Amino acid sequence: MNIQSNTYFYKVIRIQDKGSRFVILNKDDYISKMHSQLDNPLHYSEISRDPSGSYISLIKAWGEKWLGEEQIGLEIAEWVSSIDAKTGVAYGNVKTHKTNNSLCLITACCGTAIERLSEFTEFYLKPLAQSLPSFIKDTTHLLQKIQEVNNTLAPLPAHTLLVSWDVVSMFPNIDNTFGLSAVNKALDARATHAQVPCKECTLLLTAKPWYGHGTSQRL
Repeated sequence: MNIQSNTYFYKVIRIQDKGSRFVILNKDDYISKMHSQLDNPLHYSEISRDPSGSYISLIKAWGEKWLGEEQIGLEIAEWVSSIDAKTGVAYGNVKTHKTNNSLCLITACCGTAIERLSEFTEFYLKPLAQSLPSFIKDTTHLLQKIQEVNNTLAPLPAHTLLVSWDVVSMFPNIDNTFGLSAVNKALDARATHAQVPCKECTLLLTAKPWYGHGTSQRL
């Protein structure tokens, strides 16, 4: 990963994780906090070369396969792989609401080998996620859901506690096999069962090229 930020001599300017204010950090502290996440062998491993070329080859092979099975058109097959791939970028937004102001790791795949394949996959998977009964879009949607509970089940008891929780490193901690199983189940539950090559899309997406600085996300 290429660790990027706006730096001025020995300072780093980043934005809040939850908020819109800018935060000025000591450059060494910022880099140290980034490496505390990127050096975690549970989620990331060292690499010695830029694998962008091999990802492009995989995506081209994916396009050729599904084009041959007439599940995608030539335009899509060419579009997903016609990109001059570059490395991903990692940076951290500051959790000013947490002790020690830890960083929320952000990974940007714009311009990488999987950018267009990601867009293709999202097109099919996003509606499935939004149809789940547990789907919450934002804070306003959550408040609407609570109001619906009050309207349909009568007001909550006076001493009811509304509880929420946070998952540490949620996305790196999702098991790939479990994630693919959930995707397949959601696809099979659709009203229409036209074959969509999302499973292989997702398999490729697990190999996100978030690298540079000698690290790559583990599969």
